[in-house]
Amino acid sequence: MPSHPKVQSMTTTYAEVLAAFQPAKEISDPRRFSGRRDQLVAGTQLLLAGDHVFIYGSRGIGKSSLARQLEVIADGNAQILRDIGSPLADETFDFATCFITRDESVNNLNQLLYRLTIDNNCLAKFDYLYELFGAPPPYRELASLDPDRVSDFWRRATTVAKHHANGLAIFVDEFELIRNHDGFSSFIKAGQPKVHFVVTGIANTEKELVRDHQSIERQLNTGKLPLEEMTEEELRAVVTKAESLIRNEIRFTEDAKQELVRVVRGQPYLLHLIGRQSFLAAFTTKQLEIGISEVGLALEYVAQKKTDSALENRYRKAIGHSTQRETVLRTFADVARPSAHTSKVYPIAEGRGVTNPSYYTADLQKEQFGQEITKVNEQTYSFRDRLFQAYVIATPTRLSKTDEQESVEVSPEGDGTEVLHFSDIHFGASHFFTSLPSSVDSIPAADKPSFGKYVSATIESERLSPAVILVSGDVAQMGLTVEFRQATEALRAVGATLQAVRGSAVRIIACPGNHDVNWALIKSDPEAKHLAFAPYVTFRNSISSDSHFGANTSPERLYEVSFVDGSPALLVVSMNSAAIEGPNDHRGYIGESQLDNAIKEANAHPRWSDSVRVAMFHHHLVPVSTIEADVAAESLLVDAAMVKKRLLKEGFSLVVHGHRHHAHAEIAGDGTNSLVIVGCGSSGVKRDERGEQSLQFNRIIIKSGAKGRFIQVLTYEFDAADRKWTKSRSQAPKTFTVDR
Repeated sequence: MPSHPKVQSMTTTYAEVLAAFQPAKEISDPRRFSGRRDQLVAGTQLLLAGDHVFIYGSRGIGKSSLARQLEVIADGNAQILRDIGSPLADETFDFATCFITRDESVNNLNQLLYRLTIDNNCLAKFDYLYELFGAPPPYRELASLDPDRVSDFWRRATTVAKHHANGLAIFVDEFELIRNHDGFSSFIKAGQPKVHFVVTGIANTEKELVRDHQSIERQLNTGKLPLEEMTEEELRAVVTKAESLIRNEIRFTEDAKQELVRVVRGQPYLLHLIGRQSFLAAFTTKQLEIGISEVGLALEYVAQKKTDSALENRYRKAIGHSTQRETVLRTFADVARPSAHTSKVYPIAEGRGVTNPSYYTADLQKEQFGQEITKVNEQTYSFRDRLFQAYVIATPTRLSKTDEQESVEVSPEGDGTEVLHFSDIHFGASHFFTSLPSSVDSIPAADKPSFGKYVSATIESERLSPAVILVSGDVAQMGLTVEFRQATEALRAVGATLQAVRGSAVRIIACPGNHDVNWALIKSDPEAKHLAFAPYVTFRNSISSDSHFGANTSPERLYEVSFVDGSPALLVVSMNSAAIEGPNDHRGYIGESQLDNAIKEANAHPRWSDSVRVAMFHHHLVPVSTIEADVAAESLLVDAAMVKKRLLKEGFSLVVHGHRHHAHAEIAGDGTNSLVIVGCGSSGVKRDERGEQSLQFNRIIIKSGAKGRFIQVLTYEFDAADRKWTKSRSQAPKTFTVDR
């Protein structure tokens, strides 16, 4: 680290250092305000013209600070106009002012008007109004504008306006947070002379800010005051102003000032955030100068200590535990101006080690990762928040490159526990292999296409050696006995091949799906819901040597806890997410009682603590990114949020499921724990029920390493022309790191 001159005797106080940069609140003191010369002049002109003013822009751009300066000017203090050399400083400013920042008590126009009449920063500070009109009428909850409230407000506002040459200026900050703007347009259109509103809020246009704008187009056009990113000159002025506020006892070197201005990308809030930390660090170590290295340390501190917890939490949510998702996020941040086409982003991301950029781009649009990126055109994306984009660029990466390299280098070979994951085979009328022309009766049995035959051939040719086979539901099409008999024969054939390859038997664990429920069996006795699962129970008992389910087992008791020996060992908890499935109810659901009982039984297992915990059910815990816009209500578990939170809390590392006939693999987290979620596309349904998706199954390898556990997901697809399963060419292997 370079050596910097140290101050022998510093008169600046800690409080002054804190106040030099002010990221946490708007700047109301004109002596501390800098930049925005053009906007100050434009806003002052609008005030003098008697127009309503609409100040809008992105978060952290300085809207509230500008509004505060206009309030000061309206109150008669034009010093800031003199400081910037504006001839408007010679004008007379005689406004009465009100300033209100929206809070939770203001969610509609009636509530806003009520606050304006009772707040001590607004009309309530004019004592003579109470003498003239008495107390304001009590608040009434009405669906539309309260005529008594409107009438009382205008009486008070116009009375105040008459006492001042320029009238009354009413500032409403964070206007966009008022949920219901209904009536605002007609309200200000019918307003009284010399009563002017100055409205600020986050928006891209004045019409977006004032959603109820149909009848005030002219006022919006003449009164709009947009705020864009600050210029480099303005940002440098902010830094210079901060230095002067502490008498230049601490200063940025010219290179450091340029670096600070560069990294904040026009965002004054970010400049204040990093500038304050730079000042504080220099003050603590009694340094006179702040160099580039100190700016870098300040950036690291801001990220590590969550100086702005909201921005940092958003960053952490977006990247989760994925170095590749973090790389894609940062690449978009670097390239988007303000949007970026994937033809520019993806090659850069791939050059930085990302194997499938489109996959992580889809992630970054999902709610579970904060929806930080939004699609603006075909293959073109932008950040929904420019301040967050600047924060991503300015701050350093969070995830370790060492972790990234170790996770990428995990391969199927060597030690580890291997799992084969099948789902949605749909034996019966919708089964792919029996629907082919070559499956007709006249063809010799040995030549007929067969799910079991082709899977067995792949096991032998690639010497697959899984410790367990997981089947995540929809084994059958209609829940019929004949369908389950076909499934039993196929899975036994696969099991026999595996036993020959491994030299030992392989566990097969299943859970029911919605197609495994036989609705016809409960039509005569709707309350005997266990009858609908009777064929499935027979199937499950036939493929497992574990303790059998009884014939009368209720749907919510169809869970299993199974130990799988290996290195590492697995403890698989399979649950019935079709527990409420029926002719008129197709929602995925597990329920508190089933989840509680299954976890309680798992916790009692002697190997619970040293095993990788795996959950299996049929329905989705999270949407599939590639078809998210088309998610049906029953596709996700009704209680998905509860189930995910509980699995994370209980230390599960992996969830496998099926249902949508679309494969996906991703990682979810709660900030502390992580959970890999793997969905299998269909392993055997006809094409008309899976679209362009190939038939597929997953090969999952779980390994332990010094940095945690690694879960690698490889997808195998069926080539109908060659009649064999091969590693997917369209879906690259994905490797995830979890900390337990």
